[in-house]
Amino acid sequence: LDQRARLGIQAIYNPQNLTKVERGVGEELEKLIRDGVTEDELAKAKLGYVRQRQVGWTNDRALAGTLATHLFHGRTMEYDAELERKILALTPETVNAAIRRHLDAKRLSVVTAGDFKSKPAK
Repeated sequence: LDQRARLGIQAIYNPQNLTKVERGVGEELEKLIRDGVTEDELAKAKLGYVRQRQVGWTNDRALAGTLATHLFHGRTMEYDAELERKILALTPETVNAAIRRHLDAKRLSVVTAGDFKSKPAK
């Protein structure tokens, strides 16, 4: 219904390292925006994404969910085939331009969860 995108970054860390993790994630995002992705990184990401989707089709629950979503949106599985073709056609130039156009590390929300008051086990 709406054009959207999702970006999620997760880390498991010792609570005493929270500041280091937040700083490290911020530095990596700034590096991504500044330097972009390489041809090799993009090729690996595309292959991983396509393989993940293919494996997903072997899960009955996931496939049923996809079919239900497609029914709601008036789509067929051709939508997925076309999406895969578009993903495989991406170039580092187009991806990096999109990163620079849409990603702003300063506009992201940071959420932390955990038991930050507990004492370490002895």
